[in-house]
Amino acid sequence: MTLLEQSGKTRCLFMVDDHPEPLEWFRHTIERLHPQWQVIIERDHQVAMSRLRQMSMRLPNVISVDLGLPPRTDDPDVGLGVVREIRRLFGSARVAVHSQLKDVQANVLHELVGLGVSYIRMRDSKPEEAFATTLPWLAEGYIIFSPSVAVKFPDILPERPDPWNIYQWRIGQLVATGLTYDAIATEITLERYDATQDETKTVSTQAVQSMIQKMAVQLQNAGFLQLPRTSESSSRSNIYRPLVEKFYRDYHVKYRH
Repeated sequence: MTLLEQSGKTRCLFMVDDHPEPLEWFRHTIERLHPQWQVIIERDHQVAMSRLRQMSMRLPNVISVDLGLPPRTDDPDVGLGVVREIRRLFGSARVAVHSQLKDVQANVLHELVGLGVSYIRMRDSKPEEAFATTLPWLAEGYIIFSPSVAVKFPDILPERPDPWNIYQWRIGQLVATGLTYDAIATEITLERYDATQDETKTVSTQAVQSMIQKMAVQLQNAGFLQLPRTSESSSRSNIYRPLVEKFYRDYHVKYRH
């Protein structure tokens, strides 16, 4: 018999949080407003993952992970790692994160959107009531963000289709690190060899320059920028690199987080 069956409840909210004591009022509120729900709170995220594996034949209806987990409670990286592991092991699970963090970077929010994970901000007014209201919707698979989080969506959601392919984004990333064209060509060549073990798949410096020009033209065609007019001689000096670098810095969170 499962823990859920033993409790006489029919639905389960499983929470991973290193401060379970303040959540006791939260637990009582949820179970009072939703008598059919049992709330399980696990302090240690490694123990939590072990328990979830044991429950894999009948996963909780909703799993919510605190973003601020030890050993770095002011950094969402540990909580995100738990979420990634849950997604890897239990792809269909209904997952949310909850957090007392004052602010979360755009790349974190972008990743949560990409993972199909809701975000309930516990600093907002009456978070237990907000969580209780959204709980049935979370269990149905809806993705819900607290209003104070959702206002950041313009910073993380692209307004136009992605203008570059994966290979071009990688070049943009290398450009933004300040590498020379020769170094970029070497890096891409090594990555291709690692992926294919094919020594013929080399990339030349000229090919990198041509690709960066092509990437800039694609940005213009997609409406992201207007290329400056150049003479034949000036076009040989690289006017495209700073445009590509700026676009990467401004938009990589939206498209590649």
